[in-house]
Amino acid sequence: MSSSETLNDGSKSTPSHPVWRRFFVPIIIVVLVGGFEIVNWTTNVTAEKLVPQFATSAQTVFGRFAFILGLGLLLGWMLITRQVTRAVKLQVFGAIALVAVCLIVSIRQIENTGNNNYVIHWRWEKTQDQRLAEYQESTSSPAPASFVLDADAPKFTDFLGLNRDGIVDGPALKTDLVAHPPKEIWRRPVGGGYAGCVLSGGLAIAIEQREENEVVVAMDLKTGKDVWTRSYPGHFKEDLGGNGPRATPTIVGNEVFALGASGLLVCLDLASGQEKWQTNILSDADAKNIQWGMSGAPLVVDNRVIVNPGGEKLNCGLVAYDRTTGKKLWCGGKSPAGYSSPALASLADTKQALIFDAWGLAGHDLNSGEELWRFDFKTFNGINVGQPITLPNNQVFVSAGYDAGAVLLNVKLDGATWTAEQVWKSKTMKCKMGSCIYHEGHIYGLDDGILCCIDATNGKRKWKSGRYGHGQFVLRKNVLVIQAESGDLALVAADPEKFTELAKVPVLGGGKTWNAPALAGNLLLLRNHFEAVLLELPTE
Repeated sequence: MSSSETLNDGSKSTPSHPVWRRFFVPIIIVVLVGGFEIVNWTTNVTAEKLVPQFATSAQTVFGRFAFILGLGLLLGWMLITRQVTRAVKLQVFGAIALVAVCLIVSIRQIENTGNNNYVIHWRWEKTQDQRLAEYQESTSSPAPASFVLDADAPKFTDFLGLNRDGIVDGPALKTDLVAHPPKEIWRRPVGGGYAGCVLSGGLAIAIEQREENEVVVAMDLKTGKDVWTRSYPGHFKEDLGGNGPRATPTIVGNEVFALGASGLLVCLDLASGQEKWQTNILSDADAKNIQWGMSGAPLVVDNRVIVNPGGEKLNCGLVAYDRTTGKKLWCGGKSPAGYSSPALASLADTKQALIFDAWGLAGHDLNSGEELWRFDFKTFNGINVGQPITLPNNQVFVSAGYDAGAVLLNVKLDGATWTAEQVWKSKTMKCKMGSCIYHEGHIYGLDDGILCCIDATNGKRKWKSGRYGHGQFVLRKNVLVIQAESGDLALVAADPEKFTELAKVPVLGGGKTWNAPALAGNLLLLRNHFEAVLLELPTE
């Protein structure tokens, strides 16, 4: 207890209080905010209860909000309290103002990641276009009139592999990357965007943002240098996800089919890059672009190039173009576009085009475009991203994030009537930005950024472990080759009994590694929106 003391001159001193009483308010603020931060970052309970569709990103937002609120309360207390002198107040608020000015002057761009984290780009750092221009200048050489295609070069010609299911044939990989580290063949800066690469004839084909143009580029697989480029005016901008094209090109024979984020579809010669035809699928369908841009890789079936512009006005949810001329062959379906790619499937002995669009999953007749069947599976803002996976016995699996979960369907044909019946539905798998892979009765996927294995017969979880963010992966033999969002390369055993990370090595920097990998033979091409690297993996 404090008390007044009599001084030598007979006056009374001001009562002195213990430090904890003088600073009781800020202590309480720090304890409450600190406790909330500990609970928030050690559990996901708060986020899952309040906003389950945004649980992972909400955890980040809650943590940031609590910190800012706590700091604001502390500064407010400091401003009105008499426990802190005016000189100290001026020093503290002056320092804060100075830091704020320095940050405003120094920051060029704040980039949002998949879970509402941020990456800061400083003004003294070289821009992406500057880095790319310097690389091109240092590696410039006379371009050949036409590249001589190598028929024996490794091939990876489609999004997530030949069947768009993530399963890639080839030799077994050695999984001890410490004893047998991958050999880096080349590394180079690239333009922006989130499309994957495809490989054929000794070329790696990409579509990316370079200044104010979308550019289809062919890189020499041996050196990484540009062999040819084909530029088109266009710059898709989206602050939350990022700028640039999204859809992985497709190679069929000696032709490249590339789709830009704003709907420009082009057919180019693989060897020279010469344009054969172009059209804008959004204009053709009288459709508006979706929030994160056109993302579906063109699907080529015989003479048809199938894309998903979405279009209620002209019934052009799915559209097929003539592969030779670029003329529209058919339209089908009313649903707005999603972010998945069309896929070819054989169900009830009938080949058809599957599309996981904004309203759900549908099968379309390949000859007429007619929608044969549909299963409604709506998610937040129509954000259906993952590829539909065909399982044995006419079953199809899809999964989406934002608390939507996953569903297994049984597709039947009874006479002339198609039906899609739900076998099970579960929230054990929520693939927000990637696709799942089916292997030996089990399904593997990134459940809100954490690798998960579920039983395909009932949807029950076998295990969930390994944080790889919103990355992408493929399967070789019994090994999952994962390109994590952080840029790490991880090898994980496709084992339903337990999670086993066989290896993990850093490869790419910059975060937001959302582009799909390309694995052909012993070559693995990884890229994000900053750089690309070609690795030679050790094989058995």
